[in-house]
Amino acid sequence: MENFSEWFHDILENADITDSRYPIKGMAVWRPYGFQIRRATLNIFRDLMDKEHDETLFPLLIPEAELAKEGIHVKGFEDEVYWVTHGGQTELNEKLAIRPTS
Repeated sequence: MENFSEWFHDILENADITDSRYPIKGMAVWRPYGFQIRRATLNIFRDLMDKEHDETLFPLLIPEAELAKEGIHVKGFEDEVYWVTHGGQTELNEKLAIRPTS
């Protein structure tokens, strides 16, 4: 398979799981059937967490210097990272990456 990301996107679209007509890349609308799949998957994870793991929630925004520490790992998706550069009208001293995974 040459482009897994494109293949996976096509599967989600053709199965009516997502609708990617929303004008921002990576911000697909989850259709009802797709959302049911997400909820079922989340319930499986929650069951596992209740038995074997403790949950941790990391901040949504990551300072550029901290993200850079990941070096090689970040290289695979650095062109797709969304950056926050302003807080309201005030420019930030350091760019903040929106956490690439949730």
